Amino acid sequence: MRARCISMTSPRRRVSGQTPLFKLEHATLDQQQRAKIASDELEELKEKRDALWGDPYAKNQELRSKFWEDKKKRQVLAKEVTEIQDRVGTTIPILPEAPEDAAEARLILTDATRDRVAAKVEQRKAQSSTKSTSSSGSSKSSAPLRFQGLAQEVKRAQGK
Repeated sequence: MRARCISMTSPRRRVSGQTPLFKLEHATLDQQQRAKIASDELEELKEKRDALWGDPYAKNQELRSKFWEDKKKRQVLAKEVTEIQDRVGTTIPILPEAPEDAAEARLILTDATRDRVAAKVEQRKAQSSTKSTSSSGSSKSSAPLRFQGLAQEVKRAQGK
């Protein structure tokens, strides 16, 4: 008679790797692989750190100089802002000037400028009407072309 051995683990369990001995053997391999990957990543981080912060004194000195330059600029701007606020008599915060602001300011005509442009247009119309009455009819047709640019300025100034 043959003695029968009873299997403590099922065949499915052995194949899937769920036996305690299989887990123990492969767990150490996994830990070794993870440790190697982690050490490689640490070495890479150390190299990057050394490249960026090789001389911490020089980096610190560079950062401080940039900070003080920026601080001086901010102080000058704050002084200018307070001078403008005192001159105008307001406490409204004033933002730094932007290039777009300067371009828009050039396009805006004040009331006095509009009046001057309108006066020039009227004066030139009066001059052209006196010239046109004294000269031939051919200059009458060219008079509107000369004032076309001024008329456009007046319309733009009046907001039409």
